[in-house]
Amino acid sequence: MRCSESGFTLVELMVAMTIGTVIVLGAGQLFLTTFQTFRIVDELSRKQEALIFITGALVQDVRSATHIDAEPNNAAMKFSLHPGDDCNKDELLERIYFLSETNGRFSLSVSNKCESESEWGQSEPLVEGFYDDSAASFLLKEEGGGGLYKLVIRLAKNEGEIYEEIVLRIQNRVEAFL
Repeated sequence: MRCSESGFTLVELMVAMTIGTVIVLGAGQLFLTTFQTFRIVDELSRKQEALIFITGALVQDVRSATHIDAEPNNAAMKFSLHPGDDCNKDELLERIYFLSETNGRFSLSVSNKCESESEWGQSEPLVEGFYDDSAASFLLKEEGGGGLYKLVIRLAKNEGEIYEEIVLRIQNRVEAFL
């Protein structure tokens, strides 16, 4: 009797390995593409989150400020607002927004004080992601009079190599109705 051997031939093994390699490479490419897409979407959502937060805070202060002091050569802006909860009834709340650097990252910070106080309170960082701490990265200037202001924000893109500029126009309601 003849003993028959069963198993795979060398050609069959090579074809199976080639098909397996193609499948593994395709899955790896799919994983890398998905990871890159996730990173891009995460970066965009952080920028959107930062913009929503910045505009929520600043737009309200620009619209309701009784006095706005925004120096074009300085990346800071100061607002005089109606009394806050921490101030006396008849004195204004002063709020200053400015850019600060921490570990090579630039963030928007805020500090408050009542009109009668001589020193600003402790500053609090609100949001990070600005391109740098220059006046061009955070600028508020009056545009055309009548209480219309232009707010320019430069957010870092691709780890600070380049920036994305966002421009908002905000109407101060106090000046508009004077």
